[in-house]
Amino acid sequence: MRKIFFITGPGRCGTKLLTSLLDGNEKFHVFPGEVTNFFKMCIEENGLKDSIYAHSYKKICDSFLKQVTRNEFKDKNKIFLNLNSKFKRKFRFNKFITLNAFLTEILDTFYNDKKPVVINVHDENFLGLLDSIKHSKIIHMLRNPFTQINSRYMFRYRFPQNYDGVEFSSSFLRNYNSFKNAYISLGNERVLIIKMEDLLKN
Repeated sequence: MRKIFFITGPGRCGTKLLTSLLDGNEKFHVFPGEVTNFFKMCIEENGLKDSIYAHSYKKICDSFLKQVTRNEFKDKNKIFLNLNSKFKRKFRFNKFITLNAFLTEILDTFYNDKKPVVINVHDENFLGLLDSIKHSKIIHMLRNPFTQINSRYMFRYRFPQNYDGVEFSSSFLRNYNSFKNAYISLGNERVLIIKMEDLLKN
């Protein structure tokens, strides 16, 4: 069974930094880009279940393919066609497949070996991932909320015309959820919590 490491966090807290630090290690694959809100999309598209139905698999697969850079997986169209034919066969005999089986099929199509894969999902709500992807582990990033929210604001609204007035409230909520998930997971051997400030020091 392939191991999967999800890097999670509410944005502007070092998930991309950590992903780049891990990239290039021969012991595992680092999936390119950020598969943003992957778990949330799966749940919402499939009636709040951690199962995948035939009507949604193309949209969810596309969220992975959009993250693939030109330098990685040059046969992008071939990969999609391969995935499409795989899932067509599966849904011919099954009404749904588990999220665990679905993600495994995607990664097995991208990678020929069974090395662990690191995926930056760029989302703070990871508890459902632990329940649904049984062989997964989480690296959850935290950051001082004040500097995180300021960084998020400066990133989003460096152009004044982008300001829509909701960024602060959504940032506070995401930070609250991030720390709540981390607190609930204290002592869980499958979860490693890292503060961005500590990562910058060492």
